[in-house]
Amino acid sequence: MTRDHPTTADPEHEADDLDYRDLLGTDRLAPIRLPPLSELATAARESRLLTAANALAAWVGDSRPVEPGTGLPPADAEAEVIRHLTAAGHLPDDTTAPWELRQLWELAEDLNFIDIGETEASEGAGLGEWRDGDDEAVLSVWSQGFAALSAWSLAIDAEYDGEPDLVFHGAGTSVLPLFSAREDGITLDGWNELVQESVELETEPEVFAAAWSAWVERHGEPGAVFADRLERLGAVLPGESRITLTPLGSYVLWKEISEDVEVGLLPDPAAVTARELVAVTVLGTDAQAEQEWHPWRAARSAHQAARELAEVAASGTPAERATATVLLADLGPEVDDVWRELLDSPTLRPYAKQALGADHEASPEFALSDADMALLIADVFCDTDIEHPPPEIGELLEETVTPDDVEVFDAMWRLDHSGGADTLRLFGRHHPDKKVAKAARTAAFKAEGRR
Repeated sequence: MTRDHPTTADPEHEADDLDYRDLLGTDRLAPIRLPPLSELATAARESRLLTAANALAAWVGDSRPVEPGTGLPPADAEAEVIRHLTAAGHLPDDTTAPWELRQLWELAEDLNFIDIGETEASEGAGLGEWRDGDDEAVLSVWSQGFAALSAWSLAIDAEYDGEPDLVFHGAGTSVLPLFSAREDGITLDGWNELVQESVELETEPEVFAAAWSAWVERHGEPGAVFADRLERLGAVLPGESRITLTPLGSYVLWKEISEDVEVGLLPDPAAVTARELVAVTVLGTDAQAEQEWHPWRAARSAHQAARELAEVAASGTPAERATATVLLADLGPEVDDVWRELLDSPTLRPYAKQALGADHEASPEFALSDADMALLIADVFCDTDIEHPPPEIGELLEETVTPDDVEVFDAMWRLDHSGGADTLRLFGRHHPDKKVAKAARTAAFKAEGRR
């Protein structure tokens, strides 16, 4: 059966119609470091699934009969190719072989490895790009395979299984959270839940439960089936309990996602800038931030590192300012002279006081005023989603402002801070103490009056 080349996330829309900002819920993700194209192409050529599709095309050769209407090999030819591919290690030697052959057949057609006519199939023109193409051509073929597998793999199972009620075309979106998770990956249980939620969202409620149970009984959890195929393609790492993208999988998703979402490419560790380091720390995982920090710090003196971080703090967003100053503080008292220079900056003075006060506890010049505390709090919380905050938001707000500290809200509404009003609204809606929440709402009303 002929299918158009799908996009990674949704086979019913052209790539130009997709907006990954909506799918991922952000317009910016942490920068990523990728291997050279030559290494990625080498990994692509080693794909077990595409090697199997290549072997299937070789079996097809110049001509093989197919059933009119379905485009599939007749029963006797199907048995022959299953034996052929199983003996060569391209298909599992168990009852899933017929299903996996159909997956290979569809994939080979999607990649134009085979050309299917009314009554016969033959090797397709696309096979040469895979066998003899340069690195870019091979990566393009592999990318098409990833897109096809993501969009159609589970849908093909449901189609051949006679389960038209289950709508699997959205299951491919489950690869997107893997890109955000990076090296942390997603647990297999979590992955199965993502796939199930996507199918349940598209399937009629009255038929979903029974159809889903029947599918799972025949094939196992769809998420696990999908993950196994992605692993054989080379898109995810092998693992029994956690799903993590390979560099090749990350590369293909980066190419597609970065058309809508800002995802920078990191250079070699020694060439990372302070701004890139801060971006990784703000947007990336703890493991990624730690991995970038040590080589960056080792490549420069403490004073050079401090001045580069101070420059980012002075010109960056509130989140970048808060993060850059945390990294600067890790450099220790050796850079106190840089902190003293920052006392002259209105937006950095509170951070400088904090850092210098830690070494000069008795000195009143480093005591934080209500305005200082207001700026620090606004920098930390101003980007928090008021409608969908993290589960621990109440505890965080309670630790930050107690009933004895509500004067800080009076200072906050007077701040020249782009996120001050949003921070007050956050405290007003989510602080567990009624007195504190009311004080924040009152201050938020005053902040609105300043606009």
